[in-house]
Amino acid sequence: MSALRILTGKDARRRNVRRVLAALLVVTAACSSDSQSSEESTASAAAPGSEHGGSTSTAANPVDTSTGGHVNPDAAADAGARAPGDSAARQPMSSAGMSANAMVKPGAGAPGAAGAKAGTAGTPTTGPSGGAGSSAGADSDAGATGGASADPSALASIQISANGFVFDARAAGPETGELVILLHGFPETSYEWRNQLGALGKAGYRAIAPDQRGYSPGARPEAVEDYKVQLLASDVAAMADAVGASRFHVIGHDWGASVAWMVGHFSASRVISLTALSVPHPDAFAMQLANRSSCQYSASAYFDFFSAENSQTQLLANNAAVLRGLYSGIEPASIDAYLQVLNDPNALRSALNWYRANVGARMLNQPTIGAITVPTLMIWSDRDTALCREGVEATKNFVTGPYMLEVISGVDHWMVDRASDRITQLLSAHLDQYREKK
Repeated sequence: MSALRILTGKDARRRNVRRVLAALLVVTAACSSDSQSSEESTASAAAPGSEHGGSTSTAANPVDTSTGGHVNPDAAADAGARAPGDSAARQPMSSAGMSANAMVKPGAGAPGAAGAKAGTAGTPTTGPSGGAGSSAGADSDAGATGGASADPSALASIQISANGFVFDARAAGPETGELVILLHGFPETSYEWRNQLGALGKAGYRAIAPDQRGYSPGARPEAVEDYKVQLLASDVAAMADAVGASRFHVIGHDWGASVAWMVGHFSASRVISLTALSVPHPDAFAMQLANRSSCQYSASAYFDFFSAENSQTQLLANNAAVLRGLYSGIEPASIDAYLQVLNDPNALRSALNWYRANVGARMLNQPTIGAITVPTLMIWSDRDTALCREGVEATKNFVTGPYMLEVISGVDHWMVDRASDRITQLLSAHLDQYREKK
């Protein structure tokens, strides 16, 4: 065991349950109130802050993953109300036949706003009403000159046509570099990966972070069933086809991790390595949810709210006060970047369709996917009140390829924003270990 303490027992579990339920009461109260005081008190939960935690690593196959980390029930209650990544539905899919519809369109200007002026790297541009037309903004004018820059760390805005949709994306690194696809969570966008994109591009990778289905204006189908996780995974394979990559690395946080697990299953022969942040293997996650006395079943109470019809209306009421409150401790500039996409009712409805399509009655609507065979890195933060430790620990039983667990201490669910340097280090080390283009 590591020096990190594991909280166990009924008292700890009750405390965690109380905090989750209290957070949901705050959400529903804010949604039903039109008063200015309600708006201000909810929005105040998004006050800026930072946490820079260390990490504990454990390898599996053959090394055990029993090192520490704990679910901290004393973490901020609003963190319990945020939208963690969960896993989702599964049906067989193949990337065969998708490449004909997959093409990359560099030089398209700011994502979601054709012809919009490109901004400074990492800085979102402003669009009409901060809605879907503005997306998360252009990061560089490199996209207007072919999607690549002489500076491999510079971010470019590109568009990728895949599966009949057009995805806005951020990219960095040489177009001939080994492909890394980075998948964001909810309620975030490709802006989540701005720091990692530059670092990976500088290291010679072709790093691409798309605004996924529902987040990109050109990839926003109406039907809930169009957001089944196997379809989201097929988008990733089609994007790889679009850029001419037969093999690639996949990285995902939160919902993006759920998709990454599915890509690792359905496209195993194409995946060089897989990294999942926060969300455990879907079979391990499902086992925890099936136990109604488990920490995870209680921590996933927010499923009921996010999957409800028209929940986007409540999240956006009072100048998106409740949605803003979910981003506890994240820098205001990052919140603004995420809201440039999600402050639009259609975009937020589509993003919430990931829940409606893939979870129900606090359970996953999917069959099991079995063992993952590709090299896998799991990263979890020990103050994540939405994803409990038990599912993370059980993940080692569902990976037969090389496996490593990294536990970041002192950081909540928003690890990519709040422990960015450490995340970049871990991702770079894992990618370099399995890199095929030396």
